[in-house]
Amino acid sequence: HGQVTKLGATGRTAEVEKFCPQALMIIDTALKWLVSQSNGTTEVNAVRAVRVSLLRIAGRVKDALPEAEQLMADEPDNGSYIRMLALLSEQLALIEDASRNAATLDRAEALWSKLLEDGRLRETAPAVYWEARYQWLAHQLRHGRAADVIKAVEAERAWFPELGGPPWQGRLMELVEKARAGTKGP
Repeated sequence: HGQVTKLGATGRTAEVEKFCPQALMIIDTALKWLVSQSNGTTEVNAVRAVRVSLLRIAGRVKDALPEAEQLMADEPDNGSYIRMLALLSEQLALIEDASRNAATLDRAEALWSKLLEDGRLRETAPAVYWEARYQWLAHQLRHGRAADVIKAVEAERAWFPELGGPPWQGRLMELVEKARAGTKGP
């Protein structure tokens, strides 16, 4: 999983396509064994989460979505699962037709918002906080709330000048520029 994640992050899609099926076979075998040996869902869900992550990286969003939704149903307050489903929703919106796109984007926005409800997220998982903050603000810009986006980023910058550092600082500043230019979304 770690190797596939690194390859996906570097844009090496040919290598991801090569390794993902192998990794998924291993995960599926491990999952079958674990389900047969386990009484609880925690370990099984952890392996299912890796499977969902691999499917997402491989671009198989529609295959990953039902499993991610089941993870959320099992543990609705698990921040990792909320983030996973938000990322899948964002990715799904890119491949959907326009009639379904808005609802999927609204779902992603609601999931990012749910993550941000955790008042300790910035301290406990700063990378997740800044990702969620950027994504949620991008949705605000999508709704035409440019002034709110500018104010929010300026307020964050006053307290946290680094804005989470790379890559979020740059992305947030790009969002502000888009807001000032009157364009919608990332």
